[in-house]
Amino acid sequence: MWIIYSLLSAVSDAGRLTAGRKLVREFDTLWTVWFLYLVTAIVCLIFGIFAYKELPWENSSFVLMLFGSDLGLMAGTLLLTKAMKTSDLSIVAPIMSTTPIFIIIWEFLLFGTLPNTYGLVGILMIVFGSYTLNLSKAFSVGILEPLRAITRPGGGLFALSGAFAYSTSALLSKWALDISDPASYTIVYEPIAFVYITIIVLVMMALGKLKFDKRIFNYPLILVSQGVLNAINSLMNAFAFVLASTSYVISIKRTSGLFGVWFGYLFFKEKGISERLVGALIMVCGVAVLSIWG
Repeated sequence: MWIIYSLLSAVSDAGRLTAGRKLVREFDTLWTVWFLYLVTAIVCLIFGIFAYKELPWENSSFVLMLFGSDLGLMAGTLLLTKAMKTSDLSIVAPIMSTTPIFIIIWEFLLFGTLPNTYGLVGILMIVFGSYTLNLSKAFSVGILEPLRAITRPGGGLFALSGAFAYSTSALLSKWALDISDPASYTIVYEPIAFVYITIIVLVMMALGKLKFDKRIFNYPLILVSQGVLNAINSLMNAFAFVLASTSYVISIKRTSGLFGVWFGYLFFKEKGISERLVGALIMVCGVAVLSIWG
């Protein structure tokens, strides 16, 4: 059952990125993310009327992991959305497959563990796949240009930073879910994220650095769909985490990179789709090798 949950999480995650890309190209990143979590919070609170049970609020470690994970989630979402403002969806989505590499770094720092030979092969596949995403630039600009394109300040670097933030959030959420109910956790987790982004928006408006653009209401279907898809993604992710190990869940969920490439072509007619599809496939296979055998 966890495989179905993970696949639903992958498809819904790619779907909300597709909806978010449409909005962020025309409006400020903060408003795009604010509406994302507004709708997500509403969906989760409605779901909570029927599904909320109880959370261990008396456990200080749980509370710290919950709020810390939400900080990582918010940072990752803002960075990922910012990346989509300057880069194609078919580039940004596969880069999120680097999340397991950052999880390995965290595990080494916290527990002193390192991946085996299979794990190293998986990492190399992910790196090579990310190189293939911009393979045409190797011929037109230089052999190292595909890697520079990913790490250069802008879309690629924002996406990589977002993957790092999400890795932090995933680890903390996994620990919190070990002592809580996945439905109840998500019902609280997403509204807290909305509170975080609301505070940021209010501060930026008070400083005069952010103004509201009423034209955003011209896209009601996109505003609602990105939030609903994000709520589905979060719920499916939580249910999968309690049924299988983090590594197995990630290996399935990161197929969202493949869906992202396809959606980029289908909805935005992005160019260079062949090399990006090959690159995304290599990265997803690398994630599978790293997560399952590494």
